Amino acid sequence: MGKIILGLDLGITSIGWALVDYDKENLDNNKIIDSGVRIFTVAEHPKDGKSLALPRREARSARRTTKRKAQRIRSIKRLLIKSKIITQKELEALFIGNKGQKDVWQLRRDALYRELEPKELARVMIHIAKHRGYFSNRKSEQPSDSEGKAVLGGISKNKEILEQKSFLTIGEYISTKEKKRNGKDKNGKLVYDNSIERYMLSDEIKMIFGKQKEFGNSYVSDEILDEFIHLAFEQRPLKSVADMVANCPFETEEKRASKSTYTYEYFRALQKLKNLRIITQDGEIALSQEQIQQAIVKAKEVSKFTYKTLKKLFGFDEILFKGLTYFDHKSGEAVKKDPEGEAVIDFSAYIKIKKVVQNADNLYWNSIENNAIVIDHIATVLTTEKNDKESFKKLMEVVENQKVCEALLSLSFSKFGHLSVKAMQSIIPFLEKGLDYDKSCDEVGYDFKAVFKGEKSIFLPPLSKQENLEMTNPVVKRAVAQMRLVYNAIARKHGQIDAVHVEFTRDIKNSHDDRRRIEKEQGKFRDAKEEAREHATEILGHEPSPKELLKFRLWKEQNKQCIYSGDYIEPHKLADPYATEVDHILPYSRSLDDSLNNKVLCFTKENQDKGSQTPHEYMDVKKFEEFEIRVNANQNIKTAKKSRLLKKNFDPSSEKEFRERNKSDTAYIAKFVKNYIESHIEFKKSNDKRHVFTMNGMLTSQLRYKWGVGDKNRENHLHHAEDAIILAFATQSMVQKISTISAKREGFSFKDKEEKSKELRFIAPVERFHEKVKESVENIFVSHMPRRKVGGTAHKETVYSKNIKSKGVIEVNGGVAENGEVKRIDIFEKDNKLHFVYLYPRDFVQDKLKKVTIKNQEIDESYNFKFSIFKNDLIEMQLKDKIVFGYMGFAESDGRFNILPHSQTMLDKKIDRHSTGSAKYIKKYQVDPLGNYVEVKSEKRVGTIKEGKAQRNKH
Repeated sequence: MGKIILGLDLGITSIGWALVDYDKENLDNNKIIDSGVRIFTVAEHPKDGKSLALPRREARSARRTTKRKAQRIRSIKRLLIKSKIITQKELEALFIGNKGQKDVWQLRRDALYRELEPKELARVMIHIAKHRGYFSNRKSEQPSDSEGKAVLGGISKNKEILEQKSFLTIGEYISTKEKKRNGKDKNGKLVYDNSIERYMLSDEIKMIFGKQKEFGNSYVSDEILDEFIHLAFEQRPLKSVADMVANCPFETEEKRASKSTYTYEYFRALQKLKNLRIITQDGEIALSQEQIQQAIVKAKEVSKFTYKTLKKLFGFDEILFKGLTYFDHKSGEAVKKDPEGEAVIDFSAYIKIKKVVQNADNLYWNSIENNAIVIDHIATVLTTEKNDKESFKKLMEVVENQKVCEALLSLSFSKFGHLSVKAMQSIIPFLEKGLDYDKSCDEVGYDFKAVFKGEKSIFLPPLSKQENLEMTNPVVKRAVAQMRLVYNAIARKHGQIDAVHVEFTRDIKNSHDDRRRIEKEQGKFRDAKEEAREHATEILGHEPSPKELLKFRLWKEQNKQCIYSGDYIEPHKLADPYATEVDHILPYSRSLDDSLNNKVLCFTKENQDKGSQTPHEYMDVKKFEEFEIRVNANQNIKTAKKSRLLKKNFDPSSEKEFRERNKSDTAYIAKFVKNYIESHIEFKKSNDKRHVFTMNGMLTSQLRYKWGVGDKNRENHLHHAEDAIILAFATQSMVQKISTISAKREGFSFKDKEEKSKELRFIAPVERFHEKVKESVENIFVSHMPRRKVGGTAHKETVYSKNIKSKGVIEVNGGVAENGEVKRIDIFEKDNKLHFVYLYPRDFVQDKLKKVTIKNQEIDESYNFKFSIFKNDLIEMQLKDKIVFGYMGFAESDGRFNILPHSQTMLDKKIDRHSTGSAKYIKKYQVDPLGNYVEVKSEKRVGTIKEGKAQRNKH
């Protein structure tokens, strides 16, 4: 009986999916049921990978700062009027027509040497309140960027000048300078020589009031001074984040621990070192419990405990660490960054606390260095409390040493783990015994999958609060949310399924910077491959086939020698299928490793004699010694390939390790999604214990060629569905069949190519598989995620003179700026003519939606509203000479826009732009996650945010 299997190819902007019927007993029953592609935008800024919410957050912060400054100045003005220093009328005229008035900086100097007139005193007080200097709630959170450091440098210089007593106040000093504000120097470099710390201004106003008292100024008093200082200089204390910390999934009444607590750092170190594997020529080894404790002791003594530190500590030589990227998996080139220079375990917070406490009171440190409770408390306070006053108070509750507490204020930490201190303290004793994390949880009585608890159904629920806390990556969250939409749509259409195969593209598991780096490396790899193609054409006398090109590249890497015999390979033999072959160093049937780092070129006879053996198993002692010398002497062969060539132990345990690594994906994201689906989906009843499999992308890449699907066409999105179909059929039994056939190939001796092809062809899961895949994907209509949010910047940042004549500008601060991004186009119809109203973010915060078309026509009741179009809405339009059908791309203020065909990518494509003026008719379609679409006949026009609130209040 067949199984219904769903294949999901998950990336940062795409989901390829396929539903297949698979019968391992009878391949004739196999079939592709359905397939599709869903496209969405990546949940990060495309240029720098920062949060999409960051620009809004920064703009909101700037608006809040501006608002508070305005409130502060209004309060100061009310104080001036209340104190009868100046009248309301005088205040209104104070900054009007001020030509000929004395410079306020000069007034700040004069205030120290003569009595000020009331208006002069008012100007000085307002000026100081407007520019109140730098202040931080925490000593530890000093700016670390170049601009921030320059500000602190300027403050430091001004402190030194004031300490010399040449000037009474900072205002007097700056009044003597030609340039009194920070800005660019003559060379265009930003300088911060006029940076001031807030206490300098507080000291200045106190000095001014003191001097004015001496001069007999009747308008100054201690009461006015105190109120002024309160209004002008008070800083709102930052709130503690303790209440925002999530609860522990195991100890539900406890808060999750700071990542800087000693308990957390020790907990993570135990797990990391327990799972660490060291690759030697004799196989993989793990650290003993004694070595783990030795490593932890050392890590608490050094600023950074790297893989190199670990090697030196235990005298390891000629080894590699499993999991480190020593080379690019495609090119085999060594990575530029030294992977062994990375930290293996991290006690950085413990070491920072240790240094600060030792410097303050070494005897006190000696009393607490083994007291995890005290050190955890210190780290927790410095993570949750955001101002020094509250931090000091909380530290004193446990530390009870004022000098140490004051010193600790120079530190601050951030970020929280996923468990509480209490839960980790319960688990740690079992980790110390060598148990894995899940087994340790079992011993304590914790369900380590508790975060995924919930009722099962045929539909995936949204991520729960705990699941949201567990997965913090916004890129992955969006991909999972879109996967859920697709999964549920498939379940509604096809019902329950038996299993899910999920593959994650490499980009979803990498950071933005890593993705950019990989793109560059891939570009270099393509360039090197093209260079090799040109050289091969020159050597062979014809354009090489893909297999001939691979042979040529290996031939050059191996110094034109057979890897096993060391004999010279004549160039013409590269094109002779009977003379040379590409061999898997570690037999594919035993390793499932089809990477370039597991491939070498050899004479056919050597390949047949080697069969399904490793080089070490194939050769006698003397031959292997010579082989080892030859391989080590070849500087072209990368470390990763050398380790395979010289591997001495490939026992069943090592085989299993290699096979699982090349078959399954064990990354954190893969485990998260696997647990999410398994915990919430009710699969068809069966005897199977597992229903969700996370597959390694390398395996499906191999199957693409072994099953004859061929190269991907990256100019459209349909290749994602091809991958999903392959993935769905990549069952354990199919992989076993491939392994069995590979074993036969490795020991096969043949007379001609036809005989080998007939006997040892890879059996595809469906007859005429390539045609069936093509037929399935050609019926796909790609679904795009609609983008219906109307928020965003009201206008572009650059403000121009009002003399600029251009469409699509708005007045801003006495000038004009270009409109923000078009968020919506409202379509009206009158007398069989279409009229387009372009709406920008600013339009949605007005009292009413504008009713002016792109051609400045007023819309009245005689116009018929059809519908609104957002980015990525599916539309059909008849223009003067053609009909266009696809997704709305972007619109411009001059009335032009583009429509992207449903399956086309933006890759190397020139997108046609169309004009609203040439539209004869327009239709809008609603598209579901599976690509099914229906025409939208009519819509009600949605108004502004204010109109929406008013409408809701009515009901």
